[in-house]
Amino acid sequence: MQVHYKTLCSTLTTLPGVATPQQLLDAALRVAATKAAVAETRLGEALKSPKAKGTAMSSSLESCKQSYASLVASLQSARDKLKSGGSHDDIMSELSAAGTFSTDCEDIFDERPELKSPIPGAQRHVSRLVNNCLDLAATIKQ
Repeated sequence: MQVHYKTLCSTLTTLPGVATPQQLLDAALRVAATKAAVAETRLGEALKSPKAKGTAMSSSLESCKQSYASLVASLQSARDKLKSGGSHDDIMSELSAAGTFSTDCEDIFDERPELKSPIPGAQRHVSRLVNNCLDLAATIKQ
């Protein structure tokens, strides 16, 4: 099985109830969605900062927060499709969308170098988790 971030993936194999490729993908989706939701919460907290009110930072944070909300929804939808026996194409479609949402925040801050993301480590981590989900799903043929 080829994944970009093997250490992240091998850590998931140690979770309870992970014995099949589908269970591994489900665990990967669950962890990615949880981490993305935490990042979304942190962005919401950063938005409440007096320094962010009515600034370019505020609009960037709001866009990031919306991307993470969409990311969580896509990952959850992929999980639901996986559990209900949805088509491989439908799962891949959700994960492709998730892949885009997972890099939106990084792109937003790359376009505004004078602004610094409050969650650069979380951004990288979530993006890697989503990449692994895509890699795992691509190797699982239903």
